[in-house]
Amino acid sequence: MTSKKALNNIKYIDLYGRYPYPYYLKDDLEYKESIEILEELVNRDTPMLPIKLKWKNTENYYYVCPKCEEDVARNDEVFCQDCGQRLDWRKK
Repeated sequence: MTSKKALNNIKYIDLYGRYPYPYYLKDDLEYKESIEILEELVNRDTPMLPIKLKWKNTENYYYVCPKCEEDVARNDEVFCQDCGQRLDWRKK
């Protein structure tokens, strides 16, 4: 099971295994906060292709993180050093 699927299961299942979203948890702030944190972690763990940018007036280029737009120092980094976003260097 992927982390994304696990998050969806937690978000939309109640104690009795029924769907949809548990009505009694709609106003539970701690539950909502937990779901938001889990969503952020799942999104950060989902690989994203770095953005390729060209240097001004040259043929050289560099990469930035697609989430925080900070420079990625090397093209073999698995995670952004600034925000922790997982990077996917495969061409799509």
